[in-house]
Amino acid sequence: MIERFAYAILGLYFLAWWLAAYATRRDQRHLLLRAGIIGAIAGILSEFWHLKDYWHPPSIIYGFTVPEDLLAGFAVAGFSAVLFDVFFKREEEFRGVPHSFLFSVLFLFGVGGMLLFVNTLGFNSVIVSALLFLLIAGIMIGIRRDLLWPALATGLILTLLAIPLYVILFGFLAPHWWEHAWLLRGTRLGMMLWMGTPWTELFWYFAWGCLAGVIPGFLRGTEKRLR
Repeated sequence: MIERFAYAILGLYFLAWWLAAYATRRDQRHLLLRAGIIGAIAGILSEFWHLKDYWHPPSIIYGFTVPEDLLAGFAVAGFSAVLFDVFFKREEEFRGVPHSFLFSVLFLFGVGGMLLFVNTLGFNSVIVSALLFLLIAGIMIGIRRDLLWPALATGLILTLLAIPLYVILFGFLAPHWWEHAWLLRGTRLGMMLWMGTPWTELFWYFAWGCLAGVIPGFLRGTEKRLR
């Protein structure tokens, strides 16, 4: 029975971090909500690829993962957008060089990359998406080198926050979850880390965190400053 709720528990775990950030950083509430809504939409759209070649997660509503996709997408995206500011007590100072148009171009580049490498060339969607996250983050950092530290710190901390959840949830409470959900099991990409944690999950968290750590400053033309 716990396997049906595991995906929802994952989303609730990150929602708890989202709520903590919302309570402690009033100056970041708009970004928490905006990034969360975008992440919720992206969470649903991403299943266009992930359900085909990455996983079939058990869900509360059998065969229908939209509620969990909404929850996880909202919580992970919203929290990761402000994670650096929460942990390092930083605030953004106007730099005067917003890159909203270039960000739109990079977004379309990412979508095009998914269509090319996943739909046309047949590479795995989670691997491709993570590599695109890193590539796009790298391009942004090349333009704004001051965003390197926020990118690396966000990616690393988000990954470290995910590890205890995966160890407890999938190592003890639902140890056979990935056997039923993970389509990469038994393939050359199906390597497990400790306590039954797929390496692809931690790789994805790190890559997404790196991208999330640079998007706000790059998009709005702001720089992190000590409070």
